[in-house]
Amino acid sequence: RDVPELSSRGPQADGRLGPVIVAPGTHVSGIASTATGYDGTGICDPFWPEGQALYARGSGTSHACPLVAGAAALFHESYLSRTGEAPSPALVRAALAASARDIAGGEDGQGGKIEPIPNDVQGWGRLSMEDLLPDRNAAPRAVYFDQRDILGNSDDVWETVAFPLDPAEPVKIALAWSDPPAIPGADPVLVNDLDLEVESGERLYHGNVFDGGFSAPDGEPDRRNNLECAFLARPGPVLKIRVRAAAISGDGAP
Repeated sequence: RDVPELSSRGPQADGRLGPVIVAPGTHVSGIASTATGYDGTGICDPFWPEGQALYARGSGTSHACPLVAGAAALFHESYLSRTGEAPSPALVRAALAASARDIAGGEDGQGGKIEPIPNDVQGWGRLSMEDLLPDRNAAPRAVYFDQRDILGNSDDVWETVAFPLDPAEPVKIALAWSDPPAIPGADPVLVNDLDLEVESGERLYHGNVFDGGFSAPDGEPDRRNNLECAFLARPGPVLKIRVRAAAISGDGAP
């Protein structure tokens, strides 16, 4: 539940939230190099446990990134086997964010405590394989919409209605899209700006407006990120989920 001092942190150069998620990457044991002259320079524990030369222990993105890449690959394979179609990169990113677990309260590596999601220390939380990959023997826990509808012009709107299985249990909704490169120096860098909106009863929630780890009503649309989430602690019996095209200025896939 802790993030070490050496971990990468946001925000990104243009003010977007970063990182997306975090994953274990400290004191990870693995096979030591057998290359001639290897002495473990740059490794936390060149040979661990002590008294042998087969295994080492290290820390860094060299360990955390492969965990996330492997999780993404397994989600890709699972989705392909269930639907017959490969998921888009944007859908994989949305699934990783929505399935991550909040590690608020842990040490932030800078003398303080990690704040609830989302923030520039843990992003949307820690990778959770249990929540990312569905149990084949259990009822589906997630519904995916991937590249089925086109928002081709500004002010286009896509909407659907959802009925939570348990209105008293949390619901997570994530919107992600692949955006083409912006003109150098642009601020914000979004070419296409989409807004996530969720209606529950008489309350309207905008994507990325959070308080204490869950969505807060009202607020303003996000104008910087191409990953927007709405996590409702008690969603109620009916949800209206809407994607509004605030600005469409280029093809998502040039």
